Amino acid sequence: MTFRDGRPRCPSCADDHALAEQRTHLVCEHCQGTLVPAAEVEDMLSSLLVEPFALPAGTDGDRTCPCCTAKLARLELFGIAVDRCAAHGVWFDGRELTLVLEAASGIDPKTIETATPAKRGVLGVLKSLFGSRHGLPGQPRRPPDEE
Repeated sequence: MTFRDGRPRCPSCADDHALAEQRTHLVCEHCQGTLVPAAEVEDMLSSLLVEPFALPAGTDGDRTCPCCTAKLARLELFGIAVDRCAAHGVWFDGRELTLVLEAASGIDPKTIETATPAKRGVLGVLKSLFGSRHGLPGQPRRPPDEE
């Protein structure tokens, strides 16, 4: 990956923090912001929704992509505001990726918190890494399954 000034910079932090490459993502170790390729975001959401999902284009934003000089477009995914570079992917501040996945799944965050580790699955792992939307406004996209 080629960067505009030799190394990627976090678009969220007030300080000038460098981003670390972790597999296909770039992560700011200071604020936990993450740049995820758009195709991966679409795949994650499509698997949760069990239907094809395409990211919207968004509107002009004021942040700059950590990988190039392009301005990031602002868009909402399931009520969570995120930023997108058409060439490099979606920037999620701190826990936003977890919040988007929880909202798309329709799973109650309390269920994830109280489930056994074997039953938590991907969302449980993400919750343990990035936190939960528990206590934040908004409802899951789908109601929890009746037992």
